[in-house]
Amino acid sequence: TLAWRNIWRKKWRSALTAVAIALVVLLTLVYFGLVGSSQNGAYQNITQNSGHMQVHVAGYRDIRDFDDLLMDDADQLEASLLEAIAASSDVDAERDSELITNPQVSTVLEVPGLLEGDGRSRGVILRGIDQPDTVRQRYAAENLTAGTLPEVGDIESIALGDKLATALDVDIGDTVYMYAPG
Repeated sequence: TLAWRNIWRKKWRSALTAVAIALVVLLTLVYFGLVGSSQNGAYQNITQNSGHMQVHVAGYRDIRDFDDLLMDDADQLEASLLEAIAASSDVDAERDSELITNPQVSTVLEVPGLLEGDGRSRGVILRGIDQPDTVRQRYAAENLTAGTLPEVGDIESIALGDKLATALDVDIGDTVYMYAPG
């Protein structure tokens, strides 16, 4: 009884306290919702085009020599992965039927380098991706704003993001130079 009487004695103070608590709870919910959705979005964006599993050499984060980062038995590893995916029995067959009937492996080579165009340069991660055609077409449809992706085996062409092309002051067809260690 004493607590209720104390709450109603100063109505403005009680109302202000309730509004402050409600505002803090609301802002906390919005914050955690935004953080959670951005984490989900980042995860979906990464796994949509590169897959749910990545294979690296042991200790790849600490290795500085580029040659030590390369996998000598990549073809054998790819074949083993495809066999393991096809033989997997713990995958939900209805949900992942596309994965089971058509497992795909994309190989990626990433090299730190310097890209230069029209007198401007930027440090970048040069990424060469050998993607299956279905993944390549989906990626191009969703992300390409101008031009085309380089053809398989074309070592003269590259694809740049809008911001990098603007930073280098280059357009489609312009020449850029890339420098990479090794």
